[in-house]
Amino acid sequence: MKKMHTFCLALLLVAGLGHTTHAGRKDRTLIVMPVRYTVVQFAFDVARIRPVDLLAYDKGSGEEPLLLHVWDAASGNWKPADVAGYQDGSLFAPAPKRVFLVGGEADLPAELAAMPGWAKEMTPISSLKVLDMANVMNSKMKFSGREWKKLAKRHNLKLVDENAEQRRYGRYGKPGTTYTGTRRVNPLVARFRSMKKDKPAMEEAVEEAAEVEEEAPVKVEEEAPVKVEDAVPEAEGEVKAPAVVTGMIQDADEDDAAAEIEAEMSPDEK
Repeated sequence: MKKMHTFCLALLLVAGLGHTTHAGRKDRTLIVMPVRYTVVQFAFDVARIRPVDLLAYDKGSGEEPLLLHVWDAASGNWKPADVAGYQDGSLFAPAPKRVFLVGGEADLPAELAAMPGWAKEMTPISSLKVLDMANVMNSKMKFSGREWKKLAKRHNLKLVDENAEQRRYGRYGKPGTTYTGTRRVNPLVARFRSMKKDKPAMEEAVEEAAEVEEEAPVKVEEEAPVKVEDAVPEAEGEVKAPAVVTGMIQDADEDDAAAEIEAEMSPDEK
């Protein structure tokens, strides 16, 4: 059995050659995995593109103790670890926020099944197939197109672009199909619709107010009679009466005749 453990560690060392680290990143992820060559190789490929810590376990068989090894990026080697260091987070600096727990019920040790207190979330991956591990990790880590191409090239994966139809036909899909996603609503349109919904209630309130005003009795007050003396303002100071013209009023023809006679008379005759 010791030979088996030595062989497994040799596989881990070969898989870890050429590993690129992201030691300065705080938003780290931990991959807890069984000692399987394909699984360990894929974990190292993920660690090349994302800040990832690696913990490998060997459950053994029968009464053999659980063996844990953590990858030391500084030295480029696997180092022995214990369950207590994993549970209290002392194996990592800083402690990862997310944990992927790889392994089915037959492979996963009971000591590692519970989520440690330092982790914010734990995602189990029961399958040991690269395709399944990649899809589950992508649901949390959101691999970019460039990262997907690297992983696909390393593990002979076939990439399927699920957004090709959306990029071709837009967010609402191909014409004639029913859109099942969430439609984006312009804030101004949403405000207008809310105002439109409230408008009937406002009109109803205005109509009720109008009815109340129509039913209200109208009171007409009689005006007091106006006296003539009050209507004519008193003149201030002395008021002169109009001049009276006395004398005889002649016809226009007689006035003209008199004027002609007077014009014919000499100065001495006048």
